Amino acid sequence: MTGFFIGTLDFTKAIAVLSLFISIASLSLGLVNAYIAWQNRNLALRQDARKRPALTCYLSHGFHKTDESGRAFSLLVQVRNPSDSNNAVADAELVIRYLTSERVLMTLKLPATRDGAGGFVRGQVDVLSLPAKVPAHEIVSGWLHFLAPEDLLLGRVIDGYDLEITDTHEAKTIIKANLMQEYRDEVSSPQIHED
Repeated sequence: MTGFFIGTLDFTKAIAVLSLFISIASLSLGLVNAYIAWQNRNLALRQDARKRPALTCYLSHGFHKTDESGRAFSLLVQVRNPSDSNNAVADAELVIRYLTSERVLMTLKLPATRDGAGGFVRGQVDVLSLPAKVPAHEIVSGWLHFLAPEDLLLGRVIDGYDLEITDTHEAKTIIKANLMQEYRDEVSSPQIHED
């Protein structure tokens, strides 16, 4: 009886079938390991991207007013830091594009100022003093003020405004500030009474 089983059992085929199953199992295990390694790499890349400093800026309001001292601009901004690293707003500039009388497009950059601008809008006590720290996953907000000399923009056609915010890593964020409103203080202006 033992001779019958040995005669019908082909060791070569059995070893070939066993080798096939081991190869399929090895391939499956290799594919699973490759998938896990790919997922780990993607996770590491996402974590690395979260560590890179980046600021996101939003413009809430923009006002301008012209008087004897010049043209003053006040912008209410929110600066968000979505990264895992602390950052700061190092500098802010208002870029004004205007046309000269000869129809030449010019660019004027105004640095943020603490005095001489922005006192005209009530409730502007929250001035964003530069440099301004923006901790990780936090938001800071406040008014930025800019002042242009009186004769610089007199009679000029304004083409547009950009607010450039620079962080401590010298990365610039540009906000289109084309919704600039002229400020009018209706309360302090003289009223005409009819008798």
